[in-house]
Amino acid sequence: MTRTLLVAATLIITAAAPARAGWRPLELMVIDAGQGGAAGKRCVDRVAAYFKAQGEDVDLTRRDLAAVRAKLPATLPTSVLAWTDAETAALRTRKGDDPLDAIVVIDCRPDVRTFDVVIDPTPAGVTTLRLRAVALDARVLDWLARQIQIAAYTGFEL
Repeated sequence: MTRTLLVAATLIITAAAPARAGWRPLELMVIDAGQGGAAGKRCVDRVAAYFKAQGEDVDLTRRDLAAVRAKLPATLPTSVLAWTDAETAALRTRKGDDPLDAIVVIDCRPDVRTFDVVIDPTPAGVTTLRLRAVALDARVLDWLARQIQIAAYTGFEL
């Protein structure tokens, strides 16, 4: 009887706890590098909200360019589309912790209908997305956020 009760309790506990061996969230830093004013900030807010909605699957850190400027090279290309792994490498490291999985630098200017982003996942190299002459509404920004997430997962390992 005791053995049956112990086996039943073990099965209930095992069934109730999700299997998560090796699971961890994608650790992502989103940087607002735009000069799009308040509209640009709202644009980046929408992209960040997409990642926040991913819940525990994405660990999001958000910064503006001024907050991370000291870690960046003294001279940066004027367009984020020209940034390389060398520009963002210092942002990936964290004190006493594993490096971030991806750095995402966004320059969103809804007033002139431009959206530029560089995604730097762990392997050397970057992915860039450039959107022109398209209204940056919620539907478009959610689509862009999905594309950013796909690129950010490049090389992601548990």
